[in-house]
Amino acid sequence: MISTFRFGWLEYFLKKNPFIRLWQFVFGVLFLHSRQISYNLFTMVNFGSRDKVLDIGCGDGNFSNWISYCARAEVLGVDRLENRLENARRVAIRYKLRSKFRCINIESEDLDFPDETFTKILLIDVLEHLRKPEIIISKCARWLRPDGILVISAPLLNQKSWFFKESGDYFIYGQDYHYHKGFTLKLIRNWLGQSGLQYKVREREIFFALYQLTWEFSEKIRRISPNLYRLIVPLLHPLLIFDRLWPLGQQGNGFILIAKK
Repeated sequence: MISTFRFGWLEYFLKKNPFIRLWQFVFGVLFLHSRQISYNLFTMVNFGSRDKVLDIGCGDGNFSNWISYCARAEVLGVDRLENRLENARRVAIRYKLRSKFRCINIESEDLDFPDETFTKILLIDVLEHLRKPEIIISKCARWLRPDGILVISAPLLNQKSWFFKESGDYFIYGQDYHYHKGFTLKLIRNWLGQSGLQYKVREREIFFALYQLTWEFSEKIRRISPNLYRLIVPLLHPLLIFDRLWPLGQQGNGFILIAKK
């Protein structure tokens, strides 16, 4: 099982102070949203050295590099923001990982992947940034090998928030626009079915009320003081565990699911 607490490459592996590394080894270093995603991803999916993984919208490459490091899998991360890929490449080279990265806009540029290239494809918090997500899901279905899996995480419609009105209020990546506020599971299932994928493999709702309060509060702090944010995030992590075990509310603000070819 891949650890969900120790894969912030830049913040952990590139630190030289042994006490800082020990602190981050125990508590983790990713901001709260990524911690919840990583927990669900790595408890739902097993990665191995024979896997060939495509990570669409990989950003800083944290998931790509951690999967490559722990499972020795071959991983290709693609993203349309070159400045975020620079860190990903630097880490991959330093630790001699089987992860590579390409700057590409998957909606406007053709990806030259033959059919049935990958065993696993990740769409982690990507669909909301695409004008036509159903087209990308259809392409992923073609690129997957038989019995390959597609992992999707995305926001649900009708989200409940405490401080923020729109998703764009707390996700600001330059030109990384939000074209969709969220999706219904029924719509996603329809897109998967139309692409020939089995969507009833595994599915979870995530981000319930306690998580949402914790996350939005931490993001408020991050805007005021990044150093204070780094201090309080580990202290807030136990609340995320409560959110998983005893969710407050009838519906989460997001979902993660596994579809199979």
